[in-house]
Amino acid sequence: MPLFLVLSPLKSELKVILERIEQKNFTLQKLGDVYVCPEARLMLAASGHGKVQTALNTQKILLLHPQIKDAFLIGAAGALKAGVKPRDVVVATKSIEHDYRLLFISKPLPEILSPHDYAASLSPIGDFGLHIGPIASGDEDIVNTERAAELQAKTQALAVAWEGAGFARACQNCQVAWTEIRAVTDEADHKAVDSFKANLEPAMNNAFDVFWKILTVDE
Repeated sequence: MPLFLVLSPLKSELKVILERIEQKNFTLQKLGDVYVCPEARLMLAASGHGKVQTALNTQKILLLHPQIKDAFLIGAAGALKAGVKPRDVVVATKSIEHDYRLLFISKPLPEILSPHDYAASLSPIGDFGLHIGPIASGDEDIVNTERAAELQAKTQALAVAWEGAGFARACQNCQVAWTEIRAVTDEADHKAVDSFKANLEPAMNNAFDVFWKILTVDE
């Protein structure tokens, strides 16, 4: 039975992961909206775009499959911090909900800490940068250098994406450990759209390599 859940927000992201699993000569079975790989004890699915859609789909799958003990969210992100480049990979130490805007009172942004300490166990692999640190989460395309700088100053995050906070909250609610792995496709600037298209596949392949290393080390 599957023990690990792998979600990607977009079908184009999930496609890369499924292809890599098939290249390992593992069997993939399509069961409704999910794929199952019995040999690697994986269940895989597209979670949908945005925090709410991902939270709903994550919680639905976890409640239907209580045997799952660990969940991974693997998808694209924009770089926020200098030194984080397209095709690098960022593994979250926490997810910071940057679009949670309180105007009546002043309060820190919500954040969900990762249950894993990858800084102590995960070493760089391949010819890409591997970074471990905060990831900002919010339902907003960041395609402007000023906005990117504002978010980095506000959150100290290494990268920014949409779905992480929703995924992490759903996992916490179901008492399932979680890991967010982000493939950096762009620098969250005016070139982000073209950069995303050019870098998605190689960046997602790098993210898969990191995921597979975590999976095999944990075993």
